[in-house]
Amino acid sequence: MKNTKTLLALTLPLLLVLGCGRTTHSSANTSGETVTSDSATIAKAPSSCDTIKSHLNDASAQKVEAEQHFDVERDLQQVVRTDCSGKVISDKIETVVNPRADITLKAPLVKSFQSVFVFNEATCDHLLTTMPIHNWPLIGELYPVTGNGQDKIQIKGDISKALLTFQLQNGMNKIFVRYFYDCSPENVEGNSHSSVGESSCLQSKDSAIIEYPITVSYTEKTIPGTKNVAPTADECSAQKK
Repeated sequence: MKNTKTLLALTLPLLLVLGCGRTTHSSANTSGETVTSDSATIAKAPSSCDTIKSHLNDASAQKVEAEQHFDVERDLQQVVRTDCSGKVISDKIETVVNPRADITLKAPLVKSFQSVFVFNEATCDHLLTTMPIHNWPLIGELYPVTGNGQDKIQIKGDISKALLTFQLQNGMNKIFVRYFYDCSPENVEGNSHSSVGESSCLQSKDSAIIEYPITVSYTEKTIPGTKNVAPTADECSAQKK
C-alpha cells in the first residue's frame, strides 16, 4: 500500500503537466462564432476593394482602350497667412498647385448611358455617378466624375486623396468603367462612393465594362519666394458682424 501511494504521488504531477500542455484556447470572433487557436485559422473578410476587384478586372473587361499618359506636378512654396489684424497665423511650406490630371474617357458605344461606376484598381477609389452631370464654373467643381451621358466622361484626377477629386497613383492606373444603359441608381444623386452592390443597378441587364490604362508621371517643384495670403475686406467685415 505504501508503494502504491508513493507511485501515485509521483505520477499525478506528471499527468497534470502533460494535460496542461494540451490546453486549447478558444475565442469568439466578431460574428460570435467560437474558433480554436490550435486547429482553425480565422478567415479574414474580404475588403470592399477586393470585392470590387473580383468584378472589375482584366478578365471582365469587354474592351481595353489605348493607354493615356499624363504629367502632373505639385508646386510647393513658402506661404505666410495673416488674420484681419495682420497677425501671422501660419508660416510654412504649402502646396500651391495640385498635381491634377483632367482625363477624358470615350464611351465604347454611341448609345446613351444613364450612369457609370468608375474604379481605379491602383488606389481603390471608386464612384457611382448618375448621368448626365456637369460642373458649373460659377458654382465650383463639385464632382470628380462628370459626363454627358452620350459619348464620354471626364475624371478630375489627383495624386492626393481629396473629397472633390478622384485619386490616382504615380505610375500605372487601371481605371475600369462600367457603363449602365438601363439603370440610374435610385439612391444616388451626382457622385457617390456607393458600390454597385449597394444600388438598384445590381440587377442591370444592359451594361459594358471598359478598361482604360492611365499612366501618371508625378514630379514636385519648389517655387522661390513667399506667397502672402490675407483675408479680404469683405471677409473681415463679416467677422465683425
